[in-house]
Amino acid sequence: MVFQEEIEKFKQRRAEANKELKKTRRKLQQEIDSLQLRTTILNIAGMPLLVAAVGIALAVIRKQKTKAQ
Repeated sequence: MVFQEEIEKFKQRRAEANKELKKTRRKLQQEIDSLQLRTTILNIAGMPLLVAAVGIALAVIRKQKTKAQ
């Protein structure tokens, strides 16, 4: 029957589309996890380094000001 063949073709295309969607979702989730890891590392390591650098810069500037006086 023609209708039965069309239904089977549709089911097969739908199954293939679902597989592709699953692969795409998995890939996107991996990218999200990677970005989360980078952000976490930056927050844990980067911010203290930034605060330390600003503190050192302020100390150097204040020392130069006191030497000038």
